Amino acid sequence: MTQPPTTPPGGIQYQVPPTGGGNGLAIASLILGILACVTFCFAPVSGLLAVLAIVFGVIAMGKPVGGGMAKSGLVLGVVGISLTLGFYIAVKAGLNWAGKKVQQNSQDWQKQLDEAAKKIQEEQKKAQEQMQRQNQTSQPGVILVHPSGWMLVLD
Repeated sequence: MTQPPTTPPGGIQYQVPPTGGGNGLAIASLILGILACVTFCFAPVSGLLAVLAIVFGVIAMGKPVGGGMAKSGLVLGVVGISLTLGFYIAVKAGLNWAGKKVQQNSQDWQKQLDEAAKKIQEEQKKAQEQMQRQNQTSQPGVILVHPSGWMLVLD
């Protein structure tokens, strides 16, 4: 005994339209867009991935299947380029700021070193004058003064 085929109420049969496969360009666009957003700190790689995601997304939008993935890939490609450019600009600005700070600090340090050297020269000059005054009263034979500040008196 075989049963007759059953039909849904109302006698209408539903058929699923054939999908015809996927759209490889849309999938590639989506994957490349995601990768571009993830790798935004590596500017050359991320920029290339984002541009490819945009190109593949635009091409895939013209096909009947995979329009949503193509649009998503296109949007993610644009976001990836934006992230990459924003990160690149932020790094350049940060390095520029850091370079100015280093230059300013080095100028301040040089100024402090110059002031310290000037003080040392003044101290040495005072010490030599004091030694000359002492030598005028005792009349030693020879005085040898080293640039580091020590003196040798020979009678």
